[in-house]
Amino acid sequence: MVLYSAIILLYIMTNLGGDFFNDSLLEPLLLSYAISGWILLILSAGIDRPIVKGFKRFFPILLLLVIVFQMIASTIQIGEVGMTHGRYLILLFGLASIICGVFYILKRQKLELLPLVATIAGMIALVPPIDALSLSVSNQVSRLESALERNNMLENDEVVKQDSVPKEDQEEILSSANYLIEINALDRVSFIPDDFQNSSYSNVYTLFGFDPDDNHYGYGMNPSWITVSDWNQGKTIIPLEDYNQLIPLYLSSDMRRLEVSLNSNQETYLLEIGKELLIKIENESEEVMDEMDFSYLLDQWDIGEQEELSLAEATFEEVGETFKAKIILRELSQYENGEYYSDVYLLIGTTE
Repeated sequence: MVLYSAIILLYIMTNLGGDFFNDSLLEPLLLSYAISGWILLILSAGIDRPIVKGFKRFFPILLLLVIVFQMIASTIQIGEVGMTHGRYLILLFGLASIICGVFYILKRQKLELLPLVATIAGMIALVPPIDALSLSVSNQVSRLESALERNNMLENDEVVKQDSVPKEDQEEILSSANYLIEINALDRVSFIPDDFQNSSYSNVYTLFGFDPDDNHYGYGMNPSWITVSDWNQGKTIIPLEDYNQLIPLYLSSDMRRLEVSLNSNQETYLLEIGKELLIKIENESEEVMDEMDFSYLLDQWDIGEQEELSLAEATFEEVGETFKAKIILRELSQYENGEYYSDVYLLIGTTE
């Protein structure tokens, strides 16, 4: 931890100023340090060795400094992209850490307050209407609505398409809309049409009248746009064949990991899928039953390619020892910097 602290201090001292607080690496770096620090303080509570006493005397001061930096970085990020449930939790953690840290220093290394503060923070994070999800949705909806009104894109609670919106406002509109899509909350926005396919990334461009090739969202020129003709023609019958579970998913390079509960042969399994499109299925004992790699799907088309596929061409299948999986594309957009967004159906079945 001493080495970790030295690295953190060196990083702060050499980078402080300019765009220091806008660095996307700063927030997770400081957060992981703060969490590790609290764990170490808890584990060392009953140790009375001189070196440990010195650590417990001086480290909390450094920990408070790091937490303050972390909260400043998070606040700046919220000002740029709005409140998200993740940053709400980070701010709540920071506030709880400051309270516990000050108490720890003033009360001579006492940790009695930590469980109480942790319990209160957990209740705040989970209980509506001040929970992380409710507040982040409210903030993003308000942010989206303000940007639309600023550009005369709202009339009688309906969206008015505009193709001459400033780049900054387009980014604000799209970032809020896409966040709401990712957490399945776009249906809470009154001015979004009821029949809008809120899981489809490219439909956001259509809804607001933006040009996908205009590079307004910062992903690079000429993205690839892969669509499926059967969906566009209203042919939405999905052949299940010998698959027994169908799961609609919105996949993107921004996601860390999606988890889905599966039931098969009266047993429960956990399906995980990461941004590299590697599917892993575990049983209740966390034993890996199967892994199926769909990463090749992202290498099928060149960036800038525009193609409309048949249902057969948009279907990809992998078979494992116990399970098999099939991904059916609805839409896929890819960008030069590796970002991608895809609306898919995932079918899961057993090989028996």
